[in-house]
Amino acid sequence: MAYFDYFCDKCGKPFEIKAAINEDRDWVRCPLCGGKKIRRTYGGIYVPQKSGAGALRKSSLSGGSSCSSCSSRNCGNCG
Repeated sequence: MAYFDYFCDKCGKPFEIKAAINEDRDWVRCPLCGGKKIRRTYGGIYVPQKSGAGALRKSSLSGGSSCSSCSSRNCGNCG
């Protein structure tokens, strides 16, 4: 199972769902307003760290590309 980020165009709120990677996600609706006009957003993913029980780290999906607001130009350094 994986977590997917979405944005609702009806109420303007972001939300997250848990689903299988290969699952058809036509069933997804905004949990706040029930809106069907949603779009998937591509943020980071959460990767468990080896050190520290339950520690989580935000990592880039694209493996090293940077955000426009990032001065290090390597999202792996953000966190």
